[in-house]
Amino acid sequence: MRLPKLNRTGKIIRNLTLAVFTLLLTAWMLDFPCWTKEALLRRAGRTYLLTEEAELLYDSRSDPAGPDTLYARSGEQLLEVGYERTPLGLRAASSTLYPPDTWYVLNFRWRYWSVKGIRRPGGQLVGFVEHVDAAELEIDWQLHDAQGTLVVTGERQSPYCFDFHLQEPAGGFSEAEQQLLKGYEVPSMMGTLRLYGADGGLLAEQKYPNLW
Repeated sequence: MRLPKLNRTGKIIRNLTLAVFTLLLTAWMLDFPCWTKEALLRRAGRTYLLTEEAELLYDSRSDPAGPDTLYARSGEQLLEVGYERTPLGLRAASSTLYPPDTWYVLNFRWRYWSVKGIRRPGGQLVGFVEHVDAAELEIDWQLHDAQGTLVVTGERQSPYCFDFHLQEPAGGFSEAEQQLLKGYEVPSMMGTLRLYGADGGLLAEQKYPNLW
């Protein structure tokens, strides 16, 4: 039995159908990129066999460095999903389900943002921090011929996120601090994160041995 010969309109419909099929096949080969962030979270939830649907807390797409990352809550656990944007949608690049006793994550980088061509330290604190009133990060640094301490105060970006940017003090940075920020030498650095409640009481303190 011979198939009927297609006219011009039929050929166009056939070619469009083949193009759509090719796109769907490509999507399948790329592990079906999701069209929404909620779909990314649902897929991660199935991966970890979560019994409660993940609720989106914060999207770090405005992060000037590093990949885009979703942070979500599933019950009492914090879920982190790194993702990439593709022509077919959003593709999960990584995922982490933190244990119940981890209620925040600090992503701090020494080369985070740029001021007049000089990279400055900064980062984000994301998690169940809606009850936190203030956050600060104390950085003890040491070069071969100098040492000192810098304090970075967090600015609230959302109920679940604090943003950290090292600001230049009114009197300017010292000569040793300028040398540190230029990055000619890899320093030794230890950070101490402190979170405070509305009454000024210390809610949490955590040390980070190396912030470089």
